[in-house]
Amino acid sequence: MGPQGLRVRRDNRARSSVLVPKIGWVQFKHSRAFAGWKSYRITADRAGRWHVAFAVIPDPIPAPGTGGVVGVDRGVAVVVALSTGEMTSPAGRCRKESGRLLRLQRRLARAARGSNRLHKVKALIAELNATGADRRKDWVEKTSTSLAPGST
Repeated sequence: MGPQGLRVRRDNRARSSVLVPKIGWVQFKHSRAFAGWKSYRITADRAGRWHVAFAVIPDPIPAPGTGGVVGVDRGVAVVVALSTGEMTSPAGRCRKESGRLLRLQRRLARAARGSNRLHKVKALIAELNATGADRRKDWVEKTSTSLAPGST
């Protein structure tokens, strides 16, 4: 496993710990199978969430050739238009989220520069924007998977 193998330990069935330089052992929850990794990366997103990503070389998956061909157009008003006539776009913010973002932006405008309140409101706005980004990324993954040959 190499030197990285000494920096990850399995605590129990659902959790493991990773050694982060200058911080120490940090626990994380498993979301996938945990074997055969080569290296890992620790990142933080703009909402303040931390992620541990393990690099794994996957086994090749043979693609079932169905022979079907679908043309895909990318646009602005409709994100994906297929030659079959299907048009799809990711879902935007719901009415409740839009209202919350508007209220948070008003609070941000009234907050004093450099105040703790300003930092808290910015973190809340970043969390709301990260939720939207997660939703769009999920839509992209699901749409591209559904367009791939052999997928259902």
